[in-house]
Amino acid sequence: TDPEIELIGIPDTDASGRPMAEIARDAVEEAFEALPKPRRRDPDQVAEAVRRAVRGAIAEHWRKKPICHVHVLEV
Repeated sequence: TDPEIELIGIPDTDASGRPMAEIARDAVEEAFEALPKPRRRDPDQVAEAVRRAVRGAIAEHWRKKPICHVHVLEV
């Protein structure tokens, strides 16, 4: 399913008007797709890859590094 993203204390849009939630969602999807399949099975590795990607993407557009918490649910 699609990731659920909650942004607290972060602007709604970047300087060009692009929604920060969209930036974060794109970062999540790119990070997950970039992981090799064996690493996708490890929730800790998925969480760390997603955390780094979202934090970096937001920092690139906002010029501040946000605190980022990732919860991975296995089904």
